Amino acid sequence: MRKYILTTAMIFCLLFINNLRAQGDLTDLAKNNAKSYIQPFITAFGMNMNSGLTYTAKVHKVFGFDISLKVMADMIPDDELTFDFDLTGFDFDYLIEGTENVITVPASVLYSDNTEMPTFFGGTGTLTPSATNVASYLSDTLEVEISPGDLDLNDLSLTLSGINLSVLPMFRPQISVGLPMKTELMLSYTAIKSDDFEDGSFLSLGLKHSLDQYIPMPTPFLNLAAQGVYQKLELGVISSTHTHFNLQASADFPIISIYGLLGMDKSSLEASYTIEEGELEGEKIAFSLDGENAFRTTIGAKLKLALLYLSVDYTIGKHNTITVGTGVTLR
Repeated sequence: MRKYILTTAMIFCLLFINNLRAQGDLTDLAKNNAKSYIQPFITAFGMNMNSGLTYTAKVHKVFGFDISLKVMADMIPDDELTFDFDLTGFDFDYLIEGTENVITVPASVLYSDNTEMPTFFGGTGTLTPSATNVASYLSDTLEVEISPGDLDLNDLSLTLSGINLSVLPMFRPQISVGLPMKTELMLSYTAIKSDDFEDGSFLSLGLKHSLDQYIPMPTPFLNLAAQGVYQKLELGVISSTHTHFNLQASADFPIISIYGLLGMDKSSLEASYTIEEGELEGEKIAFSLDGENAFRTTIGAKLKLALLYLSVDYTIGKHNTITVGTGVTLR
């Protein structure tokens, strides 16, 4: 069966399993493997989207603003390029020639060599049935010699593909503006056009509040702030939400700023789609999934030249992420 299950503004992939013969609850099976397949993506997407939200703890004055473009690159760990494919329900029914009797061959026998398959970020993997193992199992069960050459298992191969990338790049335009009470509003909105799905959108909304107005700083160039951000992606079969809270500090000089933050993320995804081909055609698949991103630490630097600025920072969390930002700022 073939089904597009996920896309972003920049990338999409095709999830497919060819010529599937199995028994059991295939709807649940498709759901379980879809979760394992897509888990690294929701984590990486959350790491990216919750990056680049600040470049200083100093809050804009009222009506001060900046217009920025942030480019993020999340690095995918090697152990998230593959997952152990769930074969529950993939047992093979063998019809005994000349009879109506059926012997069930366990999936662990049929695909005994390797059950490792690619995730969204992996390459292409195929689970190939072992005629030798099946013939041996049937011979022992039936007490009749069966040769591997007597079996045709070619259409029982399972194939799955990912995008074959170990880095997920993304970008986000955003604007920040100063409000009263030493508070700053951050806003980002992107309309997404897709040939493969319904049109979608991405929204970011955040507030940053100065804390050094309550906590005396030893020098005027040190700043402290707290920030909360809510983000939502709507695109085709998926809807994902991301929240982020941080405490940030910076040392802000006329040209250079050094900044860092401690933050906490939460990412979740909901998917709902109908299988269009294969034995599961017409089946509705729906599931929700939480990202594994949680705590993060970020350190970075900003260079300001007149109204322009350039920033770069590095985040350590469930994944590691590099962010580069540039824009126009007037404080």
